Amino acid sequence: MQALLDHGSYPDAGLWLVTSGAQVVDREAGGGLAGAALWGLGKTAALEAPDLGGRMVDLDAEALASPEGLVDELLAP
Repeated sequence: MQALLDHGSYPDAGLWLVTSGAQVVDREAGGGLAGAALWGLGKTAALEAPDLGGRMVDLDAEALASPEGLVDELLAP
């Protein structure tokens, strides 16, 4: 992220961070510690470098997410 900012290279579609099971919701067991750390980084980057257009997607860790569903999510405005 720092290199992108240093070179003035801003991704047209934004900077995407994709995790699986990082966000624990409504009585789910556990969560992905590494993914949760990436979400923290993403939130910090969104505040400190809004020009990068940071976006975060967390996939369901227990369900097999289809590639089509992820692509649909990434292409949504």
